[in-house]
Amino acid sequence: MPKDGIKKLGNLKFDRKNPKLNLPAPRDEEEKIENRSWELDFKIYTLFDLMVHFGIDPKAENAWVLLAFHLAEHYVPAMQASGKVGQPRKWDRTAGLTLYALFKSLQHAHPNLKRQAIFEMLPNAAQKTSLRHLLKPHIKPITLEARYDKLNQDKYFMAFKAQALKEFSEEEFNEVLIRLYLKN
Repeated sequence: MPKDGIKKLGNLKFDRKNPKLNLPAPRDEEEKIENRSWELDFKIYTLFDLMVHFGIDPKAENAWVLLAFHLAEHYVPAMQASGKVGQPRKWDRTAGLTLYALFKSLQHAHPNLKRQAIFEMLPNAAQKTSLRHLLKPHIKPITLEARYDKLNQDKYFMAFKAQALKEFSEEEFNEVLIRLYLKN
């Protein structure tokens, strides 16, 4: 292709910067039909250029479908892939209960550790649980502590725990939660 961006097809010129065909005004109806024919030929030629641009074999059985898909991917915002896929991760009560159970299991396994030290161990311990998608290893212990405290102040959790403690001891309650929420 010449450097000025103009392609020639027969006696037609096509400027890629200004994609209108530079056709002289038709003199009669026959010339009008001939110009349309050239214009159609040129558009088809350009479509084959697009196939080559997107790495599509024009002789392939589904070449036109692939071309349509690539063009849609390129120009339709809804079809463009972004770095983030799916719904954003949300912290729900189940994740809160899993965090609670994980905290209590670590507290039971290491009774001499202070609260802060357990929160520092949580991100790595969470990688073996259903929390691995929410708790990345680099999460700050203070964030986990805030989530844990927020759960302990949640009125639904408090009611659930109060009801359970009528039937079970605190240790039994924690053991049940650990068994329920820490199964891989």
